[in-house]
Parts: sequence; C-alpha cells; structure tokens
Amino acid sequence: MNPSLFSTNESSLFLTKRIRVNWAGYSRIECTLNMLEDAVRRGGYSRYHLITGGSFPLRNQDYIHSFFDNHPTEEYMDIDNPVPERVMYRYLFNESFRAQGRKARLMWQIREKYLDIQRRRGVDRFKKFNMEHKKGLAYWSITNGMASHTVANRKLS
Repeated sequence: MNPSLFSTNESSLFLTKRIRVNWAGYSRIECTLNMLEDAVRRGGYSRYHLITGGSFPLRNQDYIHSFFDNHPTEEYMDIDNPVPERVMYRYLFNESFRAQGRKARLMWQIREKYLDIQRRRGVDRFKKFNMEHKKGLAYWSITNGMASHTVANRKLS
C-alpha cells in the first residue's frame, strides 16, 4: 500500500507490517497487538483508540477531546458474557478457512465432527482454570499506561 495515497492535516500516519487476518483466529489479536506495539514504540500518545471504518463518532472532535481530557486515567473497554463453547472446545482450522470449494467443505466437516465428539465427551478446556470468563469487544480507548503495560506483557503463542 502506498502511504502517499493518504494525507492528514494534524496527525501522523504510519503503516504497520501487514499480516493475513482470519475471523475468529488468533491473527486478529496478533494484528491488533502489532499495531499497538508500533504506536507505543513511536511514543508521545496519551491515549490509544481502536475503532473501525464502520464506527462513526456521534460528537464533534472538540467534545471528544474535552471528554478524554476530563477523564485522563480511565480505560474504556467493553466486556460481555461469551458463548461458553468458544472456550470450552478446541476449534480446528481457525486460521485456515481461506480454502475454497471442496477443500473448504472437507475442513468444515472435520471441524464440526471434532466439535461434536468434544460435546458428547463433556470436554470443557476452561473448567480447570476456576475463573469467570468474559470476552472483550474489539474496540477500545486506553491510556498510554495500559497500552505500555499490554505491550510489555505481550506473549505470542
């Protein structure tokens, strides 16, 4: 991607290393951590926001800046109760569903059969941790302290 295609008036723009991202795969987390790590390394930011192109601010920039100026130490992350099956069972091929046609159907059938076996055997991979499981939404606004802590404690599988 050519950075000269984009321009900013009062901000900096930088591109991070591109990786292939698959829905429901670890690659989505890895990509987010890569972006956060690059931003923290460049430094000088008091807050980091992750939104998508489909996110639209409902207030103007002056209001948004004032809001965060008045809440300099607060972290904004939403959590929700997850679908228990997402942590109970092992999911095969999360990073492999770019396959097409017959290969994709075969992979899907193997995955579904493996999930069915786990359900019938009463598998619960999370039970041994004795903790409540929550899921975080992919969009957040965090302070430099939280971003730095996250990057410093990053562990890749």
